[in-house]
Amino acid sequence: MVDIIRKNIVDLNQIFQDPRVKRAEVFSSAFSDKFHEGSDIDILVTFNKTVELLDYADYYFDLKEKLEDLFRRRVDLVSSRSLKNPILKESSNCSKVSFYAS
Repeated sequence: MVDIIRKNIVDLNQIFQDPRVKRAEVFSSAFSDKFHEGSDIDILVTFNKTVELLDYADYYFDLKEKLEDLFRRRVDLVSSRSLKNPILKESSNCSKVSFYAS
């Protein structure tokens, strides 16, 4: 698991422990030699299908803010529901590591 995730796993479990979240995974540059203090963190989150659109939007932005506060860096939060770009989809599938599952 990526060091920055491992160091914050207790806080991450508290943040993601919500009935709206099914799974959370880190992917992309966090696994490469190019990852540095200024790098963002790419997180793929899978929400339960029962989450309504309005609740989804509010929770998404709240979650993004909490993660950026925790990591003290930019977080690219990608919802599996909105992952349509085939290149990004392939990239996330090849390099993702799950760190939360309900």
